Amino acid sequence: MKSLQKCFLQMQRNVLVAILLLAMLTPISSFAQSFSSELKSIPHSGKINGNSCQYMDIDNDGDRDFMFTMMNFPLLYSNIGSSESPSFEKPLSMPFELKDIMFSTFMDIDGDGDLDAIGISYKKMKVGKRVWQMYTNTGTPEKPQFSEPVAFEFGLDKEFEKFRFVDIDGDNDLDILGVKKSGLIFQENKGNNETPEFSTSQSESFGLPETSGVIIDFADIDNDSDLDAYCFGKLDGEKDAKQYIQLNNGDKENPAFSELTPATTIGVDESLEHVQFVDIDGDGDLDAVGTVKYKLFYQENTRIE
Repeated sequence: MKSLQKCFLQMQRNVLVAILLLAMLTPISSFAQSFSSELKSIPHSGKINGNSCQYMDIDNDGDRDFMFTMMNFPLLYSNIGSSESPSFEKPLSMPFELKDIMFSTFMDIDGDGDLDAIGISYKKMKVGKRVWQMYTNTGTPEKPQFSEPVAFEFGLDKEFEKFRFVDIDGDNDLDILGVKKSGLIFQENKGNNETPEFSTSQSESFGLPETSGVIIDFADIDNDSDLDAYCFGKLDGEKDAKQYIQLNNGDKENPAFSELTPATTIGVDESLEHVQFVDIDGDGDLDAVGTVKYKLFYQENTRIE
């Protein structure tokens, strides 16, 4: 009997050692994304400002287009391929006669089913004023046509240097998170998806880095139905800009972000900047799109669930 007990204890030890060795040798990853090591270039991208890149279906044809803001005017790269096989034509400067707009964001701000444009006036910025402007889409989702700009206030902070409109609290309207010189701030949309009204600026950051030197974007990186964070920039004490991800350990209504983890953990190339996680090839997972020396590249998501 003692011999059997001794044998059983030894087996338990062996199993425990095997488990520990496997844990040590297996890459730690709770992420639902993994990326190819190959950086693929996107033709005609020229010299672009990734800081103001947005990837959306501007003409409602079922595929995604790219829009960049280059100082005081946007550049549109229309997808003339498909959602599975994108092909981008040469950029069109000031599409839809949009002009005098910096840091442009396209979203359905008035809940009518098409994309409107919001940004900051370049002309007024030159004389030291920050004025939010809105260009209402008076056309259709398929054929956008934008009105003359009107002031877009609704309580938005005028000191944002980088920002993202995102439904961070899962209540079906768009809030704003961004950075200014004093650090990261958040304004909750207390209105609705048709009539926005933004709360007073809060320094509450849900665990996000409280520094002015970062760009933040949001996507469901680990595929658990809430928004995680991607950060790029120089954090306090760092010499060079780096990229990080933070998983949302809360839920879509009550976000709480984890500690910073290098984005290279999931294979994002360290040379990429201003990454956005978007499904560029229409296969249902998120690819990594970013810039390298002001040219556009992407890494395909190779994770198989």
